[in-house]
Amino acid sequence: MKSLRIALFAGAFILSGCAPQEFASGSCPNTLSGWRTPGEIGHQVPAYFVTIESNGEILTSLWNGYRMSAVEKTSRQALRQLIQRIPVMLPEPIVILKPAPKASCGDVEAIRAEIDAKLDCKTGRCGEGSGWYELSGMPLIA
Repeated sequence: MKSLRIALFAGAFILSGCAPQEFASGSCPNTLSGWRTPGEIGHQVPAYFVTIESNGEILTSLWNGYRMSAVEKTSRQALRQLIQRIPVMLPEPIVILKPAPKASCGDVEAIRAEIDAKLDCKTGRCGEGSGWYELSGMPLIA
């Protein structure tokens, strides 16, 4: 049964004409160990959301535990600087990567690796995907 599902997926992939670099997140299979999956973020836990758009643009927004900031377009260099500052922030926010469905897998993997190298991702300080919510059940939309 599993081999049939794999064959069907591979056939759909080939017929779709999509190249691997068009996929991200769930379709970009190299999620790193220790990273959180979508779910409860915790009570008043700050979080930076990093969105990678299909055109390569990087957007960031901050959930400060009470409300979401405005979304800002961010350069790769500015993102690197933000990642370097996060460990000294009090309280330290978690970082959630939200790739668009057709974001470049190369971009997703590069940014994922930068975040993982600089932050304490092995202990749940990083996450990936959509569907995060606050302890009260309120969805966090970045």
